[in-house]
Amino acid sequence: HVSPCVRGDYFLYFASHIPITLCIDLQALLPAQVYPQWLKDLVQWYAGAFRDPMVVAPPAWFGSFIVCEALLQLPFFLLLPMLSGKVSPVQNTPMIVDLLG
Repeated sequence: HVSPCVRGDYFLYFASHIPITLCIDLQALLPAQVYPQWLKDLVQWYAGAFRDPMVVAPPAWFGSFIVCEALLQLPFFLLLPMLSGKVSPVQNTPMIVDLLG
């Protein structure tokens, strides 16, 4: 069995990636008009403060990674927090453990 604390950690980990993906990461993919100025400023601040080369000067292939994040990871980020508290009828463990491990 996985403790409620670990279940909570799973929930927070995956749930926290939803706003990060939607508000920050997808700015590299979606039109600038989609985002308010303060979110665009946040990305610019991050780029300046941390000099992240993927944000400052993204390579040509970086867009394909963002597409994968949008189409593959984001659905799981939405699904897995809901499964973090569900119990698998087969193994009597959290369903998220069945999916991840």
